[in-house]
Amino acid sequence: MRRLTAAALILALAGPAWAHPHSYLDASLGLVLADGRVAAVEVTWLFDELDTEIALDGNDKNGDGKLDAAELDDLATRMQKHIATQQFHTHLRVDGKVVPITGIDRLRLTMQDKRMRARFRATLAEPVDPRARKVTIGLYDDSYYIQFGFDPARDLKLDGALPQGCRVVTYADRTVTIFEVVGSKVHPTVTGIECDK
Repeated sequence: MRRLTAAALILALAGPAWAHPHSYLDASLGLVLADGRVAAVEVTWLFDELDTEIALDGNDKNGDGKLDAAELDDLATRMQKHIATQQFHTHLRVDGKVVPITGIDRLRLTMQDKRMRARFRATLAEPVDPRARKVTIGLYDDSYYIQFGFDPARDLKLDGALPQGCRVVTYADRTVTIFEVVGSKVHPTVTGIECDK
């Protein structure tokens, strides 16, 4: 896994549009289904050990060499305020139209072994039936400052059952370009649900 410093995540998530990735982190996506409809998405970001150590700088208030629950909560509050301005780097589209992520449940920071983990859940205002409407979710930074490592075979979880005849698909969304140089374009990877007609 490549690194994203905690300071970069909090202070520099919005790089200039011409930026190439300066920061990397692992991500996973959970699709929450209720009666076959997409009701919510759960997002997890996992930092490496070095980034977790960097997070100690200025956040280890009691100086014990680790981030306790209160210190993690304080860092999470500041992080959530910042990433809210970036749509939480979670891009939801229904029938090709952007559905703004206007809020999430409280972002939580925990420790997983020696790595810091951020997790949040965004609930859709109205669940989407993938048999009737096309729904896609992408985890990416519009500015291409951050690159999210996401392997759908490993990092995608379903909470609930898909409708019969439906399957999860992952592909490059060529309607969106997040970086272009000398005629070469970078398109974000998105995850959607495809159903038989």
